[in-house]
Amino acid sequence: MMDHQSLYYKAYTDVLEALEAQNYGQAKALLTAAQQSAEELYIVNALENQQKEIFNQR
Repeated sequence: MMDHQSLYYKAYTDVLEALEAQNYGQAKALLTAAQQSAEELYIVNALENQQKEIFNQR
């Protein structure tokens, strides 16, 4: 899985290219996909941290 900095950098680059080409539908789709990926990454990290806390309490 991609880390958040790589995710943001790739999304920004791709969206800027789409905007420069005036392809607004693609730019919107790229932003939506990046947002969903960021949300998934956030959830996975939160679950991993929760598991670590539970394991460390034992």
